[in-house]
Amino acid sequence: VTLCFNLSYAAMVQTITNFAENIEANDFVVFFFSGHGIQRNGNNYLVSINNQGLLAKPKNYANCTICVQQTLEKMMQKKPFVAIFL
Repeated sequence: VTLCFNLSYAAMVQTITNFAENIEANDFVVFFFSGHGIQRNGNNYLVSINNQGLLAKPKNYANCTICVQQTLEKMMQKKPFVAIFL
């Protein structure tokens, strides 16, 4: 279990990377994010606590949010038994 609160963008990237790297084949994976998100061009993004870059320049979302689809792909590369992304 990885429990984190109010992470900056950099901390979110590192935490999610570490989480995905620790997945082993046939693991039962649950990823739960309780926070803000946005949808843009058919993709979903998680928004960190320090989202000033997004507020200042909304078109800069790719540099200050976490892409859900890319995150799920990283997890699925590890071949878990199941992955639930909430």
